[in-house]
Amino acid sequence: YNLLDCVYAANYIFITCGARNLAPTLEYWGNIRFAMDAYEEQPLEADIGIDRSSLSFVDIEGAGMLHGEKVGAIQSTYVTPLFSNINISSCAENGYDIIAPRQDLNIQIQNISGNLGFGINVLVLNGESSMRQSSFQPTGPNTMPYSVHGLVDICRLEKDIEVATRLIVFYKYGPLTRDCVKIIRSRRTVGIRFLQINLFHEDFSRNSVEIYDGESASNGTLIARILYNSSISEVQNLYQTTGNVMSVIVHASVSFGSFGFIAEVVKLPLSGLTYPNSEYSHTIQLSEIRKNQDGAIQYKNVGETTPTIYIQHCWMEENGYPVLNLTSPPSIDISLQSTISFRFAFNQVSYNYGGMYIYAYTSALNTALKGNMTNNVFAFGKNGEALNISGHYFEHLMLFQNYFYNYTTG
Repeated sequence: YNLLDCVYAANYIFITCGARNLAPTLEYWGNIRFAMDAYEEQPLEADIGIDRSSLSFVDIEGAGMLHGEKVGAIQSTYVTPLFSNINISSCAENGYDIIAPRQDLNIQIQNISGNLGFGINVLVLNGESSMRQSSFQPTGPNTMPYSVHGLVDICRLEKDIEVATRLIVFYKYGPLTRDCVKIIRSRRTVGIRFLQINLFHEDFSRNSVEIYDGESASNGTLIARILYNSSISEVQNLYQTTGNVMSVIVHASVSFGSFGFIAEVVKLPLSGLTYPNSEYSHTIQLSEIRKNQDGAIQYKNVGETTPTIYIQHCWMEENGYPVLNLTSPPSIDISLQSTISFRFAFNQVSYNYGGMYIYAYTSALNTALKGNMTNNVFAFGKNGEALNISGHYFEHLMLFQNYFYNYTTG
């Protein structure tokens, strides 16, 4: 390579150093985590009659730094505790990280303020119960946090894992170049389907996800090689083995955490797989979400069917961060796939950097969105439109009696 040409053509990186959000006399600590005792996800019927955890009347300050990695102050994987009357402030990352929730989610009567991440980050990882291609779009930025307990990091020390029904594997880019291998065994054939994928690309290093039939990696056993420019049909496909062993190899260079992938690994033929559908609800209500640097709420879901979502009676103010005083990412970032019902009502959204973005997609009329945004106030926002709605033409979103006032786009 011509080093001088590379230097001249390089992209610039701007670094902003902000003030510490915790008193100098205090140190950041870890977090509160809820997870199952195994990687394997059980059918929903296994949760019937089991008592759920509950976290109430708790004050959390200065959480979010675990073994040198940023983590959410409260993190739950698969399991879905009951959350009420909680104060989360001055934390190093997100207030909540809710990953692959399986029961009704109710976050109510909260004060989530002054944190360096999002106030609430929810990632729903439902899959597809049929053998065909995915009905959802797995492409998009990686929103999985680092240091997730209960899911399979492709670069963890365990080289061999076994799947009985379903488990989730993921890789999130970071400051190191990685080459990682996972050998996945089952009593029957094994299948893998991408739920979220966004691979980095550069000319100097290899970035790919390679799937092999069996333990050996060779051209003869290669099932698929996924790259940054793989077609939508390639990333929507269900890849399966002829035997009971699959190998997954990841080659990754250094890059941002928004790059990576999440995939479900299942035993084939599919049996006993059930996902939380529209009969389940995710509710955020009666909460104050203020001065969180990344934004107020980030909610992303994928799957053939996904829960209903309600966001109501919340005060979301002064969230987000200005980039070069001109632009900001959305302070409320909602991406819905195969979601039938969505309600955003009686909320005050004011003085935020960045607007509210809603993306809605479905591939079938029976999972088309019927959304409702009623009696909300959007006021005094900066660096972007108040509301940005995009998606598939099957989707319906009604706006009624909302007040938009005094937004500055730049």
